[in-house]
Order: sequence, then structure tokens, then C-alpha cells
Amino acid sequence: MCRLRDNKLIVPVRFVLNRYINNFTILYVVKETTEGKIQMQKPSAKWIIIFNIVLDLPMAIVMSISANLLNHQPAFGPNLPVNILIGFCLAFLINVILPINKIQEGFAKLFKLDPHSLAGNLVGSLPVCLIFTVGIGLPLTWWNLRSVPAEVRPPVFGAFMSTFLPLYLILYVVAFIMTPIAMKAANAACGIK
Repeated sequence: MCRLRDNKLIVPVRFVLNRYINNFTILYVVKETTEGKIQMQKPSAKWIIIFNIVLDLPMAIVMSISANLLNHQPAFGPNLPVNILIGFCLAFLINVILPINKIQEGFAKLFKLDPHSLAGNLVGSLPVCLIFTVGIGLPLTWWNLRSVPAEVRPPVFGAFMSTFLPLYLILYVVAFIMTPIAMKAANAACGIK
């Protein structure tokens, strides 16, 4: 699919790269050249911000509403805006601080899968969603339980674990759907085809 010509890597336009960004250590975006080829380049701050907003905001909204429903509370309660804001900030920090892409690719390679294939992406997303579910869900559980009277308050970890599996599965689906959309939105905003 890729070939070397005149000591330059030539990549056909149909070559698709999935989830190869997410942290500041290995950020590259694809840009189509006038010859119809693709080249990799470092993204701008605008690209990073738009990508993270489009990806992290739906994750924060879905996790906040799902956690409320799983705990038999109103979906759109008074704490929802604060929960969404906290969830978004946590997701953004996780994306910026941790080498999410390396984790995803490394996990897929552990099972001898191409990390850029559909199967590699599905398998590689398993530990990534685990990180996001714990990184967002545990602090949000603590935040919401602090208002419960101490004599009836469950332990934070126990309360989190009671919703962990459904939140993990929901986040897995949302992240799988939103990642390509976030990449397209960031590319469009920065004029990258």
C-alpha cells in the first residue's frame, strides 16, 4: 500500500489511518498534497482543541446522564451541568497527559493485530475505554456522593463499581462512533482534506 519513491514515502489517498493521535508526543494529521498523496504533519493547537471538544464533550454528556439513570436518579438533575463540565475536563486531561494512542496500538499489537484495522481498533480501544471510564467515573462518583449524608453514603469505590460495566460499554460505543467524527471536524476546521 505504501511505497518508497525518490527516498520519499508515497501513501495512496485510500490509505486510512485510524486513531493515530490523542497526545502531544505523537500527534500527526493527514494532509492531502496536490499530487493526490497523503503526508503526515504535526497538528495545530486549533486542531487538538477541536478534536478533543468533539470527542470529549459527548463522552462527558453520555457518562453523566448514564450514571444518573443507572443510579435511579433523574437523567437531567440539577448536578448535570457540573457533572458534564467535570467529565469534559477530566477527559481532556486524560487525552493530553496519557499516551492514549500508544496504549491502543500496543494492546492491538499484543494480539498480533494491525492497530489501524477495524479489529485492531476494536481490541485496542478496550484498555483506552477502561482508562476513561475509571478516570472520569471514579471522580464523578466521589463528587456526587459528597452530598449524601455520611450515615447512608455508600463507599465511593463500591458505588462506582456498581455502575462500572454499563458505563464502560456505553463509553466504548460512544468513543468508537465519535473518534472518526472528531477527526473529520478537526480536519475541516483546519482546512485539511
